[in-house]
Amino acid sequence: MDHDKRRRNRARRINELNRNPLERPDEWASEEAGREALERALGEWSQEIIEPGHKVTEGPILERYIHQGGGWTWQEDYQNRKLAWCGFFASFAWLSVNAKIRKKCFPSTYRLRQWAKGTAREIKRLEDARPGDILVIATSNGKRWGDHITLIERTDEEGARTVEGNAFGETPNAKRAEGVVRCYRPKDKIKFIYRPLEVDLD
Repeated sequence: MDHDKRRRNRARRINELNRNPLERPDEWASEEAGREALERALGEWSQEIIEPGHKVTEGPILERYIHQGGGWTWQEDYQNRKLAWCGFFASFAWLSVNAKIRKKCFPSTYRLRQWAKGTAREIKRLEDARPGDILVIATSNGKRWGDHITLIERTDEEGARTVEGNAFGETPNAKRAEGVVRCYRPKDKIKFIYRPLEVDLD
């Protein structure tokens, strides 16, 4: 399948998902659900999952994050720089969230924003964040909805320690690499913090 056809198919599937708006009541998922999401993310980090140097048709990035977490089962292969998978990693961590929400909202900072904006899903202050919350950062390109999706491990007054996919950071052997990593994100790079609602969970 050529890339243009794949992009058209992806756009068509996402448009189909957009036709089914989701309920948005105001009760947060439990702290336990957030801890479970964080533990799943840290479990992946401990396996030292590094970006492959070539196109792959199997492996954790494609099979666990994109297919299982994000539900994008039509994606047949993965190659670094061809598909951002930070949101798919967050969706795998939050497998307790309904599959339709993960498929529709988690792969994109823009879609996460549309899902959370104006609801109790948006956490306004860093000091109110909890482990497992979804943290969106903005790098130098300044997208108004952010450009990278991470999970909070812990916070302090200066920022947040995160676990994330599709990024450069610390691996389990304390080396810097690209893949599933731990990072520290300073407060001035934090754009949004989101937390699923109880109704979002299966």
